[in-house]
Amino acid sequence: MDPDLAACFPVFLDGKTKTGFHVVTVHPGKFKHSSTIQKYGPERVLHYWIQILAKTHKVTFDLSVEAVRLKKFKGDIYSLPLIQKHLSIVDFNEMHFSDFLSGSVLSIYLAVVKMIVKNFQFLDGVIILINAGKTAEIFLKLLRPLLRGSNLELVVFGSNEDEWKPFILKYVDPSEIRPDFGGCKKD
Repeated sequence: MDPDLAACFPVFLDGKTKTGFHVVTVHPGKFKHSSTIQKYGPERVLHYWIQILAKTHKVTFDLSVEAVRLKKFKGDIYSLPLIQKHLSIVDFNEMHFSDFLSGSVLSIYLAVVKMIVKNFQFLDGVIILINAGKTAEIFLKLLRPLLRGSNLELVVFGSNEDEWKPFILKYVDPSEIRPDFGGCKKD
């Protein structure tokens, strides 16, 4: 994993859902999107995201096998609703409109989403967007068509923590995720 880019784009494989699948948390509003792409180049940034996806895919597979072995849920894995599988919680707090106006930023993230849908089908589950205000609407308009027909659902919340936090904690124990995402896990 590229340590320079990991410092610029931190992604956390935090813990497990109550059914034994993993939880990814990320703060894209804290990323310096355009300047990082300018500094390191789009190919290196895209390569970093491919590494993140591959690592996440492996963890997802391993935890799925473990969840099946431990019988963490009733029925078979394929009949589980997506909300009971892998969760990615994305906090749009501090995200700036200018991040969505950059062609290089948009092309990187659209490429990543396309890769997830096409090449990493085992990353099935739900992407939960929190603090998704007006700025996120542009991203969502681009994202929704790419997710059609995939094994991913999108659940979007605004900035009201009283709405998104109980939803998340219904599926994830607070000890498994960081405070910014409704939990109490330490770094």
